[in-house]
Amino acid sequence: MSTDLIAEVFSCSHCEGTRLPFVRNAVGKFYRFPPIIGAIGQAPLLFVGINPRVSTSNRLLHDAIVNDRLRFEELARNRVGAHAYIGPNGLENHYSVHVMVADRLFPGRPFESIASVTELHFCASTSSAGLPYARSRCAAKYFASVLGTVKPTIVFAVGRHVVRTLKAMYPAASSEPTEVLYSTGRARVVTLPHPNAWEPRNDPIEAAILQAKEQLRRSSNSKESA
Repeated sequence: MSTDLIAEVFSCSHCEGTRLPFVRNAVGKFYRFPPIIGAIGQAPLLFVGINPRVSTSNRLLHDAIVNDRLRFEELARNRVGAHAYIGPNGLENHYSVHVMVADRLFPGRPFESIASVTELHFCASTSSAGLPYARSRCAAKYFASVLGTVKPTIVFAVGRHVVRTLKAMYPAASSEPTEVLYSTGRARVVTLPHPNAWEPRNDPIEAAILQAKEQLRRSSNSKESA
């Protein structure tokens, strides 16, 4: 299932003609990341971001994976050559909060053994400017498949943009989405501040870790009593 999903996203042209601000490579294909990076099967944690960025620091990586399916699949497994892409000594600092949160919840475990990262939009842009305020063609097409692949207990919504979109996709009585449903279960939604947010981050991150710990404890107890 996961390899089929990765292959489908690698070849996807769902957003052609939409005027969304995605960046193309030299032959006209949108730069993109895999639908999951980390665990490509079941994992307790799923982090949801907005979309990948294209910058001078990562354009070589984008060029390496955009037309090479094997390299694309390698990144899905959280590897770039011999190195972890996301991890304590990973190649991308953007994910430092993701790594810290995962390690607090599962100390000492490799990121890809307990967590995956996905995006609302898999195609890459230079910033989130110009992306829809609270919807995603990509999430509408693929998010259910990502959930069904990872089967998470916790979904971390990274930033207000993700919270708005999940709220629109999964309407709830409260002002924020509280859970997402998939074919074989449900996951608690926990909000994390975006790494580039100007707002104070330490208290919200600590609160998110406490919420996640409690939900993981409840889930473990429920499985033991079943």
